[in-house]
Amino acid sequence: MTAPDGRTLVRLMRAVAMLAMPAPIQADYLVRIGTPDQADELALELDDNISSVAALRDRGSLTDAEYTMLHALNRRLDSMSGHDNELLWRTSALAESADWREVRSMAQEFLQSVG
Repeated sequence: MTAPDGRTLVRLMRAVAMLAMPAPIQADYLVRIGTPDQADELALELDDNISSVAALRDRGSLTDAEYTMLHALNRRLDSMSGHDNELLWRTSALAESADWREVRSMAQEFLQSVG
């Protein structure tokens, strides 16, 4: 794996920032990127960048606490996966689900920690 660059950190922060946004903004974003009823795209954007988190921590771009928070957020999203949770990945769930409220809270907490 190559060392992450500044763009990697930017992509990671954008993914977390979108997870922290209110449900209507998340829904509008999904429409803009062409996945109007696929809230899983929000989780996939974080997942696409999670493999770089250790390297970002190792080079000093993330603290140990931030590293831990990102992995906890990713695990929370993973826990929402599976056939039994299919409805959680509909756009309507962004506004209605306690799971998504928790995800937003975790993402906001991370963003506050990085200042």
